[in-house]
Amino acid sequence: MTGKECFTMGVIIVVLLCPADGVLIDITPYKNLVTLIHNFFRTHEGAADMKMMQWDDQLQLRAAEWSQGCYWGHQNIGYGENLAYFYSSSGNMSSIDVIINSCQSWWNETFEWNWSTDCGVACHYTQMIWASTDKIGCALSHCPTLKTDATSIINAMFFVCFYNPPGNYVGSYPYTKGKNCEQCGMNSKCSAGLCVSIQQ
Repeated sequence: MTGKECFTMGVIIVVLLCPADGVLIDITPYKNLVTLIHNFFRTHEGAADMKMMQWDDQLQLRAAEWSQGCYWGHQNIGYGENLAYFYSSSGNMSSIDVIINSCQSWWNETFEWNWSTDCGVACHYTQMIWASTDKIGCALSHCPTLKTDATSIINAMFFVCFYNPPGNYVGSYPYTKGKNCEQCGMNSKCSAGLCVSIQQ
């Protein structure tokens, strides 16, 4: 019996030594950096109803579970998702470099997208700037082997961000064009060009 074997007995699921494949890296010191990067991009979209993004610890936990699994793919269970990986034969990138490069690569998709109700090939970017999304949680894992459907990537740094509420609804624009905070709505205020709930 290997450590990878899991057994189901009736309605009771017994898991025997099924460890995560990746090593979770503590990115707690960079939570503010992640939200700062997202909110910087969001502020400069020219959106009338763009909410300020806040860190969410529960989303971070869910992202950690997914990143530790070291599978390159979307979990598709109720959240918006952005994924990125970097690998090197000469050693791992620093955590801060992975975070910054991941966010920048997602935002760079703006050059591949024209204003529309379909994210096309720029779904990472549109999730970053989806107006109604106001919570984010991310995690970073070192994956000795990052699995994909077709191949495996050796020595990868796997960065995962989950978003709530999710964006990228086909048929909907990511935000309403206009002056910043022009359409924040009731029970909201404007802070640094973004809409914030008065309760926050």
